[in-house]
Amino acid sequence: WVVELFPVRVRTTGVSVAYNIGVGVFGGLGPLISDAGGRLVSPRSLVSAPAAFTMLAGFASLAAIAGSHVLARRGVLRLTHIRASPY
Repeated sequence: WVVELFPVRVRTTGVSVAYNIGVGVFGGLGPLISDAGGRLVSPRSLVSAPAAFTMLAGFASLAAIAGSHVLARRGVLRLTHIRASPY
């Protein structure tokens, strides 16, 4: 989906920037957030801080996917692979 959100001329740049920002934010801040969460949540509890951070990121991804489907049904979001006319 991300690939088709960008025009052909800047598609590679757009996807690489979006991917690297996501990796930088979640991968770079992951250890910091997990360490800070480890001080709040006991490692012996049902869910440890790193697992909670991973689950939170997964739920955020699912919410983004669900939101995009709702917006697409309402006609607010239109992806290029379902265009009425070809490129």
